[in-house]
Amino acid sequence: MADRDRRLTVLACLAGLAAYGLLAFGVYVGGSDAQPFGVLAFVVPIVLGFTFGARPAALGASLPLLLLLPAEFVRRQDDTSSASASFTTETVYVVFVAVFLGFVAWFCGTLRDRYLLGRSG
Repeated sequence: MADRDRRLTVLACLAGLAAYGLLAFGVYVGGSDAQPFGVLAFVVPIVLGFTFGARPAALGASLPLLLLLPAEFVRRQDDTSSASASFTTETVYVVFVAVFLGFVAWFCGTLRDRYLLGRSG
């Protein structure tokens, strides 16, 4: 991996972590009134894909979700008001969403590379 690709990947991961972290914080603080903002989670990989390209955006959209998983488990330990999903179920849900959003970012990055920048492969 070239030096430029590493920098793009790190920037994409930091941008994804910041975006998903702020989104999670907003939904957590807003409570049930902020649930519609969860749809913005689909905007993040699209923006990452068109900004950074296919591979960096896929990592930037997937890794932050996997890094936020332990924070969600800590939050759920304190929440005794509702029955929560098991550890395995929650992990499978987050991995599925991370892979799906990584695919969306990769797809948008591929569209950017091929049609906007004229690169193929």
